Amino acid sequence: MDHRRSDNYRYYTRRIWGRAQNYDLTVNTEIGTEAVQNMIRELLEIKKEAGSPA
Repeated sequence: MDHRRSDNYRYYTRRIWGRAQNYDLTVNTEIGTEAVQNMIRELLEIKKEAGSPA
């Protein structure tokens, strides 16, 4: 891990670099670009239907 990047992130966000809790979405890109795009579109549509901001 890049220590300087980690320190900078912690300084400005008060969070620990790399923790899953810091992300809204993580994607395994090995499934392919088209599959990732479709997944993100579907999730955005679900959020829109639920009335949540994108």
